[in-house]
Amino acid sequence: MRKELTIGNIKIFPAVVLAPIAGYTDSVYRRICKRMGAGLVFTELVSADGILHNFDATRKYAEFTDEERPIAVQIFGSSPASMAEAASIVYRKFKPDIIDINLGCPAKKIVKKGAGASLLKDLDRALKIVSSVAEKVPIPVTVKTRKGWDNNTIIGKDFFIALEEAGVKAITIHSRTAKEGFSSPADWDFIKELKQTLNIPVIGNGSVKSPTDVERMFEYTGCDGVMIGRGALGNPWIFKQTKELLLTGKTETDITPVERVKMCIEHIKAYLHYHNPELVNKIIKKHIACYIKHIPEASKHRHALLNSRTLEQTLSLLTEITKNYNELSYSC
Repeated sequence: MRKELTIGNIKIFPAVVLAPIAGYTDSVYRRICKRMGAGLVFTELVSADGILHNFDATRKYAEFTDEERPIAVQIFGSSPASMAEAASIVYRKFKPDIIDINLGCPAKKIVKKGAGASLLKDLDRALKIVSSVAEKVPIPVTVKTRKGWDNNTIIGKDFFIALEEAGVKAITIHSRTAKEGFSSPADWDFIKELKQTLNIPVIGNGSVKSPTDVERMFEYTGCDGVMIGRGALGNPWIFKQTKELLLTGKTETDITPVERVKMCIEHIKAYLHYHNPELVNKIIKKHIACYIKHIPEASKHRHALLNSRTLEQTLSLLTEITKNYNELSYSC
């Protein structure tokens, strides 16, 4: 099963995508996932208003390296005019391969601004935003959304057809409602029905935590691509294993605890190119929690690591863990 994906004029292989996750999928982690085989990556959410005001913090969210291509910069906002102008600025300044419009983020700070999933309660405004952006930039425009605000407001096929007619080149559908968050299994039937409705690529998202989940989603829904979110946190190998599964029908064995900890150390060293050790020790903690949960005695290691006061101490603890597991492997 060799899965390729084409969005506009952008060729993507494999058709397996790293989701945008605020606070996690920064440039450093995107590069790790690309090296592991992710076919397409997304930036974290980029505020249209922040782009228009040229805020440094917002600009940093939109920046990326050539190693990350193909890449989509995802923008959010509530005004058609502001979103269109922000998209134009992003295109001119950063030259991404794709601009993605977020119509699905359920975070309170996004929703209260009338953006993200809030737009699922105002589909006319959502469509105006999408149309305005698609008319403003010469690169593919895509949409990431959910199946509705809640179970009483499931989006009908007409809206998705209207998005296609407005010039959207692909749709990523997280097949839960905004109100569901992540509390229930994703509705893959919704993805399947959407794929049968549209002519543009449909990327499925939700309840994908392993290479076999990716394979099952492809087979069950007929979708053109699969986006992996939380299943990729602390587990960039999911892209390598999925690529192998799609190409050969099998995956390599589980990643060893030593490999997981060494990747965490590599992650830290990459951050040191951008931040001072004190800041790195703060921002790496959430990633450490994700890496460590996949190894034996995770709770013990996590407690020590998350309470380390300096980066030197954190690296010392991680090095000691690798040493202990290497000795255990040797003794066996």
